[in-house]
Amino acid sequence: EYVSGVKNGEKANADNLKEKVVIEKDKLTLEGPMKFVMSYKLDTSKTPAVISLTITESPFGAGATAEGIIEMAGEERKFAYTPMGKAPEKFESKEGSMVHYFVLKKAK
Repeated sequence: EYVSGVKNGEKANADNLKEKVVIEKDKLTLEGPMKFVMSYKLDTSKTPAVISLTITESPFGAGATAEGIIEMAGEERKFAYTPMGKAPEKFESKEGSMVHYFVLKKAK
């Protein structure tokens, strides 16, 4: 589940943070009014780890890619990505950055 979210420097809508996130071995699914399924690959040789995402199912079709960073600490996962371009270097989302930054935790 989402703990917090920021897109392009603006806090994510509280309703969007209620959507379900399912993380599996090689797949990430966002379930809400619209469903997005993404395959992903991790590069853990870098710090923070780099995540490469490819949309495999969405209302807008498949094939779009994104690069991001991910950090796992205890029950929380920090996740920042840009829909286009290279992965961000920090876990932050400033206005004009186009970075989407979310903190997730395992649902109880």
